[in-house]
Amino acid sequence: MLVTGYSGNDPYHFATLSYSGTGVPLWTNLYEGTFGFSSSTSEPTGMALDSSANVFVTGFSSASPFTGIDYVTLAYSGAGTPLWTNGYTGPGKAAQDVATAIAVDNSGNVFVTGQSTNSSSGLDYATIAYSGTGGPLWTNRYNGPGNGNDYAEAVAADSSGNVFLTGYSANGSSGYDYATLAYSSAGALVWTNYYNGTGNSTNHVRAMEVDTNSGNVFVTGYSTSSAGDYDYATLAYSSAGVPLWTNRYNGPGNGGDYAEALATDGSGNVFATGYSVGIGCSNDYATVAYSSGGLPLWTNRYNGEANGDDRAVAVAVDGNDNVFVTGYSIGSSGNYDYLTIAYSSAGVPLWTNRFNSPYNLDDYAKAITVDSSGNVFVTGYSWASGSGYGWYDYATIKYSAIVQAYLGIQLISDQNQVVLSWTNAAFNLQSAPFTSGTFTNILGATSPYPCPITGSQQYFRLVAN
Repeated sequence: MLVTGYSGNDPYHFATLSYSGTGVPLWTNLYEGTFGFSSSTSEPTGMALDSSANVFVTGFSSASPFTGIDYVTLAYSGAGTPLWTNGYTGPGKAAQDVATAIAVDNSGNVFVTGQSTNSSSGLDYATIAYSGTGGPLWTNRYNGPGNGNDYAEAVAADSSGNVFLTGYSANGSSGYDYATLAYSSAGALVWTNYYNGTGNSTNHVRAMEVDTNSGNVFVTGYSTSSAGDYDYATLAYSSAGVPLWTNRYNGPGNGGDYAEALATDGSGNVFATGYSVGIGCSNDYATVAYSSGGLPLWTNRYNGEANGDDRAVAVAVDGNDNVFVTGYSIGSSGNYDYLTIAYSSAGVPLWTNRFNSPYNLDDYAKAITVDSSGNVFVTGYSWASGSGYGWYDYATIKYSAIVQAYLGIQLISDQNQVVLSWTNAAFNLQSAPFTSGTFTNILGATSPYPCPITGSQQYFRLVAN
């Protein structure tokens, strides 16, 4: 398990940590900036891994006194050994060059994107490709048609090494549009697509995913509606840039709806999550599922225990297509807690977990991931002092995988019995005379469990113990 973020008391530094599967700290690396002056600051914004477990972290760092900030990208081995560091300074004077996202392709090449000051047109997208050993491969800048500020938010690579990035770009007349670009593995611009929502005003991209099977590209964010409020707006493109579908989500409160994160499952279904004004309450978690063809599958909302502000910010999918959403939610104490929810692929709520720190103050989950065994990891920051002036700490939580239980039935006719078997000892076998009756535990029942077929009718089920 890897976690990155910033640490320190202004100036901030990169801090990247590795834990074993049981939570044992393995290594910690700090990056304090290229220059050692006292007012420097360095903050990471993204992390990616390659197939060899090398770790790549990107963000920004003060360049030198009074000259702005630069991209910084770091590489570590899986054991935490520093491998290389690369910076990028844009062409603008006193540049503000802020890397916002990072991705790695199947060949181990590393792609970093963000926004970088141009000497004449504000901020541009700036995307850099490195080899896995840190060698610069190409650099591309993008200035949108409005010749104003352009903010890259996400980057991804497909199995062929093509690179996709998305963000929002000034259109010169009505705010910002979604702007999604594709480059070949060699850095040639392949296609560009824009989206101006139904309100002909501001549209902000927040996340992107590339489906590993089809190569389709999905982006989501929030987009001004014709009523003047923000809606979720989720779009699909083919790998060749052909628009496939667009779906908007306006919550029941008919107010602001802000998609923050996106994930896909093994079937190409798409899950967008964020927060949305409810009815008679503040923001709720709102998670929307679409098929690969853009058909709405299900929508789930979560209003927390305090009927207050609830904001989902991250989503992940496991190998069984279960969906996990995390963020922060006002608890009964009046402060924010981590709040993590699991849904089945069909949208059935499976479990909900809340984390309130020992100090009973604010806790903000910011990221979520799932390992190959289905274990769920949530990280963010949590208030570290119970009184007076305190600081936040990293707080990382592991939840067990969703336990699957299957009840098998085998008829043994020559013995006038059936044998019930199940796959997980964490479940109890229960029985009842009717499906609508009261199910009770069968004391001492273990798998395999023989049951005579003579006598009164019985129904059986498994429940977690």
